[in-house]
Amino acid sequence: MTLRILIATLLLSLANMSNSFAESSYPFLPPKFTIPETLETDKYRLRMLTVNDLIKDYDAVMSSVEHILVQCKEMSLYMQITQ
Repeated sequence: MTLRILIATLLLSLANMSNSFAESSYPFLPPKFTIPETLETDKYRLRMLTVNDLIKDYDAVMSSVEHILVQCKEMSLYMQITQ
């Protein structure tokens, strides 16, 4: 099992676990609401994420680590200056 697949599987497991803890006495949707698989209009398309999406996201983040770290450092400095 590659590291990418292992991480994607872990993320999916965590997402499923968080759903079980996300119960509220004021639910966002009625209990009998059926979530559609997709929602498409002329301007956008919404669909559930898949393992393939997670792998692509992981690849994109890992290929941009240096850029992301620079952005985070700049944001951190900005937050310190503006507080």
